[in-house]
Amino acid sequence: MPDSLERQAERIYRRYATEVVEGLGMCPWAAAARAAGEVEVEILSAERPSLEACMGVLERFGQREQTRIGLLVLPRSSASRAEHARFTARLREADSERCGLGRTIFALADFHPEVEADTRSAERLVPFIRRSPDPTIQAVRRSALAAVRLGAEQGTSFVDPADLASLDLKTLQPAAAPLNKRVARANLATVEKLGIERVRAMMDDILADRDRSYARFGIAPRGAGVGERARTDKYDIAPAKFDEGPGGACVDGQQE
Repeated sequence: MPDSLERQAERIYRRYATEVVEGLGMCPWAAAARAAGEVEVEILSAERPSLEACMGVLERFGQREQTRIGLLVLPRSSASRAEHARFTARLREADSERCGLGRTIFALADFHPEVEADTRSAERLVPFIRRSPDPTIQAVRRSALAAVRLGAEQGTSFVDPADLASLDLKTLQPAAAPLNKRVARANLATVEKLGIERVRAMMDDILADRDRSYARFGIAPRGAGVGERARTDKYDIAPAKFDEGPGGACVDGQQE
């Protein structure tokens, strides 16, 4: 099969997905979804894909019921993290206008290579976990998110009022944190255990592979200066909110 940018871009993305997201356990459901054929990757090779093109991809994802997770990968995009985040926000708004408020099929999240790690809290680490080799938009089917929430044990305890008189309050366990927060905290613990430099080196190796592979297509490297751009980007990186789904490399609904 002839080589192509699309083929290389999908290979590079899947390295990130399997080696970082799955390999480090950043999303507990990623490997199972991939094995079940529920993950679809679409490569948009335009330098600045239009909203209309991205909307078309979301519509196709939506028509394929088996697609639970869709990835829009933008290998030619030179957009900064801030620009990519703004574009994703515009896409989210356009999708909401098309489907109607509260009726969108997918929850969207932006992934970008120009991110520095912030380990001050689990929420602040989320953008680093989403340090994909190319600007990427992740679309997770909302029905899949609902199923994850429904199937997850939330740690709620039920007590028969008749037993209150004899209940030893010291034996009560506090309710577990919401699933998304637990995933984010687990990811922070993983990064702290492995060491941030080791995790960053894994991501940098994939980024270097990306730069070598894309050179033949006339695409400028991203590896050189990524850290500096991440530090000087004017984008205000607020702590992630966890409102509706898994944290970390799984969409968490913070943009909804």
